[in-house]
Amino acid sequence: MTPEQEGRFVVFVKAVGLPHNGDQAHWPSSGTTDQQDEYASVVEVDVTKA
Repeated sequence: MTPEQEGRFVVFVKAVGLPHNGDQAHWPSSGTTDQQDEYASVVEVDVTKA
């Protein structure tokens, strides 16, 4: 995907292991929550023209 404009973009990263057998299946296990109220690691990306 190519951004339509320059700027800072925030990406939420998370993983769920299968089989889903409890809290140990989730990464990260604490910190910021996303729109699904699940913990996520926050990564910021600065997009500039080449």
